[in-house]
Amino acid sequence: MTLGERLKFCADKLNYTQTEISKKLGIPLSTLNGYFIDAREPDFKTLSMICKLFNISMDFLLGDDFNVRLEEVDNPLDNHFVLEIIGKISAGYDGEAIELGTGEYIPVPEYILKGKKKEDFFALRVSGDSMSPRILDGDVVIVEKTRTVDSGSVAVILYNGDEATVKKVVYNTGEPWYEMIPFNIDYPRIRVENEDLQFSEVLGKVVFSIRVW
Repeated sequence: MTLGERLKFCADKLNYTQTEISKKLGIPLSTLNGYFIDAREPDFKTLSMICKLFNISMDFLLGDDFNVRLEEVDNPLDNHFVLEIIGKISAGYDGEAIELGTGEYIPVPEYILKGKKKEDFFALRVSGDSMSPRILDGDVVIVEKTRTVDSGSVAVILYNGDEATVKKVVYNTGEPWYEMIPFNIDYPRIRVENEDLQFSEVLGKVVFSIRVW
């Protein structure tokens, strides 16, 4: 969602009109409307006032769905659905692809569905620090089931036939290779190419990350 879409989402949830929001924030209605239609961007002070008014985090408002803490998921503004954490996923390399029922469940904000069903998503606990600082050891990632992702997306990837990891994926359309890129500079990027591609597949796109501490 864009900033304007998130503002509309919050306003609808609280049944606020733009006129009411304008008065509460003390900013001109024309200025506020510019934010709602993504024609202009608020400064940091205004962003902070909006977050306070709507009782939301700056991460949510700006669209950074990573590094959301579990207590922020309890924001009364949001409706939620619940997912089972089905297993662990390695943030390093050489991680065996294991899917086990953990008996753990986690609340997830409903806005990430974007019209899809909750059955289109699954949750995994991350093991390792190769995606630090964006995704830390112990974080829970919410993954949308898909076999393809855009270049630059963070994805859950099966490679070498039976190993799985979470990494940023980069490729050039039509070329027989892709690279798995960690955020932690202490880890190498790995290129999968040519005949190795037949032993590799995307299992899903990471759309949300929850820090459970």
